[in-house]
Amino acid sequence: MRFEFRGQQKDTPNKWIYGSLIGDDIIYDTECHRVDINSVGFSSGLHDCFGIKIFENDIILNLKTNQYYEVTFDGTDFWLKRASAPFNFMLLADVDLDMVKVVGNSYKIEEE
Repeated sequence: MRFEFRGQQKDTPNKWIYGSLIGDDIIYDTECHRVDINSVGFSSGLHDCFGIKIFENDIILNLKTNQYYEVTFDGTDFWLKRASAPFNFMLLADVDLDMVKVVGNSYKIEEE
């Protein structure tokens, strides 16, 4: 099994690198790229209704309820957390993925 991570490249703003995490670097194919460690997210292995990969720290919109959630990872499972209800979590695996859309990530929102 190959674990995939995503992180924003330090020397090229707004460029995301995908690959294996090694310290503060992400290996992408045969090249190492420095990334901002605060931007790194672990892939859930799942996709939204448009086929976009869902990563830790992504912000998703539930198209049925029109509510936004942040994807979190506790070391074992991926969870959805609502900002308006910080103690209200649900498992990502229990959500109808045909009704969710990735709309951003918490790292990019903080940067804006």
